[in-house]
Amino acid sequence: MDWMIYTILTVAFLTALNLLMRVLAVNSKNPRAFSFIFNSWGALFAFLLFIIQPQQAFILPNFSIILLIILAIILYGTYERVQFYARKEIEVSTITVLFRLAPAVTFITSILILGESFSIRKLIGVILIISATILASYKKTRIKFSKALLTVLVCAVMLGIAWTVDKKIMSANFSPQFYSLLIWAVPLLYIYLPHISRQDLKTEISIGSWKIPLLAFINVLGYYFQLKATSLADVSKVIPLISTSTIFIVLGGIILLKEKSNILNKIIAGIIVSIGVILLT
Repeated sequence: MDWMIYTILTVAFLTALNLLMRVLAVNSKNPRAFSFIFNSWGALFAFLLFIIQPQQAFILPNFSIILLIILAIILYGTYERVQFYARKEIEVSTITVLFRLAPAVTFITSILILGESFSIRKLIGVILIISATILASYKKTRIKFSKALLTVLVCAVMLGIAWTVDKKIMSANFSPQFYSLLIWAVPLLYIYLPHISRQDLKTEISIGSWKIPLLAFINVLGYYFQLKATSLADVSKVIPLISTSTIFIVLGGIILLKEKSNILNKIIAGIIVSIGVILLT
């Protein structure tokens, strides 16, 4: 089962990615400048992957696929432009659970757009994921809303839609390597606009050092493995399995990054999310 191997690799890379993202985001002075540098490295590694990997026969995309590629670029570009603002403010053991809204969105859109199968079991899985998201954002007697929280929720929705678009494009036998290169390189202009000062870029490079290219390398490979998995199996099967990385990231945030706030809620939410993604498979 090649798709399962790619899925397991994606889980491992996502766990490492999210923990390292939190470490670097906390120290960032300008999250958008950091995102630009990070994505620049990502584009370089995506280009190298494009050169190294054996290429399948290039199929000229039709008009509808071109529109979907443009939509994916907008979705991923917006996500990359703002995600580090949220990661700077919210602990990784919390933000990881909040981002699990993405597979719920993917589940809904894959049924509505791709015509994939629906069942009550999967619906219960989505409800559990949404419940875990609410629990993770619950503080004492109320849900604590903030700009960072709303940013995460918007990012999760965009990411969920983008994953569905990925599957539609991959089902048209479009090259995963070339698609990954487009997704990394083209949004750079959108992330940069209207302007990022040279001093801010130098500061972020100095703070992040060698960890930024390492982060980009992990992200590019993880995304490539995800594309390969979704090209071989239903997105409503692959994405929920990938989402099991949540429990590893939550535990990593608590144990490795010493994130002690709201621990009980985080652990319970992580368990609920894990049950939810199992039901979605």
